[in-house]
Parts: sequence; structure tokens; C-alpha cells
Amino acid sequence: MTEQSGLSELLERIRHDTDEALNNMYDWSEEDFVEFLDRREGLVLAMEPYRSQVNEFDKQYINEILESDILIRARMHFLKEESAEQLRQFGGARVQQRGYQNQYTMDGLFIDKRN
Repeated sequence: MTEQSGLSELLERIRHDTDEALNNMYDWSEEDFVEFLDRREGLVLAMEPYRSQVNEFDKQYINEILESDILIRARMHFLKEESAEQLRQFGGARVQQRGYQNQYTMDGLFIDKRN
């Protein structure tokens, strides 16, 4: 396999994963995005030896992929904010629940006697 075909294959795999993410991003969970990012990171690291062989066509292809990433990042940001809001609500419910629970001890007793 030539160096250029190795680079082209890696770029094609990144493009395929990106297209899959775009097509499924409203169905994916946070874990699916983490898996996507782990795969992407591995592919990008595998491209490092080919850095000097990148031509103008490859640069254009990479830019197209990066433009698609804007939508994916926006969805990931939305999921992050949604999770943060759920955690805040969970924390608020905890505080309210503590208010209803008896978290005190009796340290004295007052008795009123009537004659």
C-alpha cells in the first residue's frame, strides 16, 4: 500500500464515521459519542506519519469533515447542558428531601406541669 493510499483510506474512514455520527446524532447517547471520539482520535493519530504527504485535495476533504464537525459538536454541547441541568435538578430534589427528614437530636426536654 502506498503512502497516499494509506492516507486516503484513513480519511475515508474518518469521513464514514463522521457521516454516521451526523445521521445518528439525535439517536446517540453520550456513550456513543465517546466511542465515536475514541475512534476518531485513533484515526487522526494514525494519520500523523502522512502529514508531509497531504495534498490540496486532502486538505479540502479534511475541511469538509471539519465543517461537519460543527453540527456534531453542537449536539454534544446540547447533551452536556441537558445532563448538567438534570444533575442540578437532582441536587435540588436532594436538598428538599433533607428538609423533610428529621436530622436533629433532642438535647433537652421541657415539661409543663399544671396544678
